[in-house]
Amino acid sequence: MRLGCDLASISRIQSVFSKHGSKFLGRILHATEIETVEALPEAERARFLAMRWAAKEATYKAFGSWRVPFPEIQVDKVRHVAPQVPGLPPPCADRMAPQLVFHGSTAALAHYIGVTDAQLTLSHEGDSVLAVVGLRLESTNPDQFGGSGPSI
Repeated sequence: MRLGCDLASISRIQSVFSKHGSKFLGRILHATEIETVEALPEAERARFLAMRWAAKEATYKAFGSWRVPFPEIQVDKVRHVAPQVPGLPPPCADRMAPQLVFHGSTAALAHYIGVTDAQLTLSHEGDSVLAVVGLRLESTNPDQFGGSGPSI
C-alpha cells in the first residue's frame, strides 16, 4: 500500500485561480473536471479546485518518485451503496463517493507498478481541504517502484 496526503488552503487556490484563470485549470484538471468547474456557480469554484488540488497532490505523493501529470488524474464521483449487514443498523442512504481515474501515461504507470485499487477520501473545514490517497499494489518489487523499497 502506498499512501499520500495533502492539506490545501481554499483561499490560496482561489488567489492562484484569480491570477491565472483558465491556464491554471488546464495545468491541474482533466478535461471533464474543467467542464464541471465551469458549470459551477462562482461561489463554489474555489472549494472544488482546492479539493481537486489536494486530491492530485496526495495522489502524486502516493506514486512516490514517479512524476504524474495532474490533468491525467481525474477525480470522479460514483454512487456508493453499502450492503445491509445482519444485526447492524441499516446503512446510510445512497451517497456519492470520490473515485480516482487515471489517464494516459499515469494509467500506464499505474498498470506497470501494479496498482490494483486507488482509494481517495476528501474532507474540508473552514479554509482547509484534506485529501488522503491509498494505492493498493499487487507487487512490492522495489525496482518497479523506483527503488523506494517494499511498501507496508
